[in-house]
Amino acid sequence: MARLDSPSSINTFKQCQRRYYYNYIIRLPTKENIYTLRGNIVHDVLEKFFKLNLEKVDNAHLESVLKLTLLDLLRQGWMTRLRKIVSLGLPQERTGYYFEETRQMLLTWLDNFITTLDKSDLKSSFKEKVPKYQEHELICEELGLKGIIDAVHQCDDGILILDYKTSRVDEMKVEYKLQLAIYALLYQQKYNQLPSRVGIDLLKHGQRIISVDPSLIELAKKEVAYVKENTTSNNIADYPKKPSPLCKWDGGACDFYEVCQPFDKAQPL
Repeated sequence: MARLDSPSSINTFKQCQRRYYYNYIIRLPTKENIYTLRGNIVHDVLEKFFKLNLEKVDNAHLESVLKLTLLDLLRQGWMTRLRKIVSLGLPQERTGYYFEETRQMLLTWLDNFITTLDKSDLKSSFKEKVPKYQEHELICEELGLKGIIDAVHQCDDGILILDYKTSRVDEMKVEYKLQLAIYALLYQQKYNQLPSRVGIDLLKHGQRIISVDPSLIELAKKEVAYVKENTTSNNIADYPKKPSPLCKWDGGACDFYEVCQPFDKAQPL
C-alpha cells in the first residue's frame, strides 16, 4: 500500500521537511511526551463521557453526576498511563501541575457543554449532543490520505466536524485550519456530502468554528497535492532542514534533534 499522508504529516512537511523525512520516510522512532500523553487521555475521557447511560439519573442531580463522572474518567485515564508519565522523568511537581491543568481544562469544557443543554430535559438534551461518530477514521486511497476525526455531529444545518485541543492559546492556528480542511475533504470523499462547519474545541477556551466553503476544500487539495509531489524521493538531500524554535525549546526538543543537529553548520544536510 502506498504511503497515506495525514493532517499531521502534511503539517510536519510544511514546518520542516527534514523532520518529515525522519518521521515518515525512514520512520525513525519517536518519543512520547507529556503533551501527547495528555492529549490521548483527554480524547479517551471525552469518548467515554459521551457513552454514559443516564437513564437512571434524575435531572436534579445530572449536572453533579456529569462532573463526578468526568473527573473519575480523568483519574482512570491518568492512572492507566501513569507508568509512561513517570518514565518521562519529570519532577513530581510538574506532573502534578499537568494533571491539575488537564483537570481544569475538562471542567471548563464541561461548564461550556452544560450551557448548551436544555435545562428542562437534560437527559434528552444530552443524547442530542452525543456525536454521530467519535474517533472516526477516514481513508481515501485515491488521494493517499487518511485522518481520524475526534467528533462528527449531526446538526440542524448539517454536519459539524470537531477536533479537541488542549492548547493553552486561544487561537485558530494555520495548521489547525489546514487539518480541518483536510477532514472536510475526507468526509466529502467518503460520504459525498460536504460538512457545513468544522472547528476546534479548545478545552480551555471553547469552540472556534469556521464554515466550509469551496475555498477551504481547495486549500486542502492544494496542500495535499504539494506534499505528494515533493515526497516521492527517498534521498535525505531532498528534504532540507529548517532550523527554528520548533527544534529545541525550554524543557523539550524535536524527536530527531540529536540525529539532525539542525544548528550545526558543519552538517549542511
